[in-house]
Amino acid sequence: MAKYMVLFSYTAEAVAGMERHPRDRAEIVTKLFEAAGGRLESFHWMLGPYDGMLVAEMPDSSAMASTALAVVGSHALKTFESYELIPHADIAGIEAKAREVARSYESPIES
Repeated sequence: MAKYMVLFSYTAEAVAGMERHPRDRAEIVTKLFEAAGGRLESFHWMLGPYDGMLVAEMPDSSAMASTALAVVGSHALKTFESYELIPHADIAGIEAKAREVARSYESPIES
């Protein structure tokens, strides 16, 4: 399964709702990812431009996209950014493939 990091920020309306009716958001988000065939690995609140960050495993990009649409469509988030994470063990293979692909690329910068 592919692993994704998601950065998110809640709307003011969502924050007000969470203050009025506190619930375990990680439990709710766990159910969300499981409904799409994935698994929540970690869920964190944070300080800075985002309210939180999570890491989840998903079967594919379609499952991640459907989860994103479901959440964004709820209007509870003002920011939702997802990034596929590449395992460190895959880097050597990616670099080898890049060397192969680079042979067919013509750079606009003269060497």
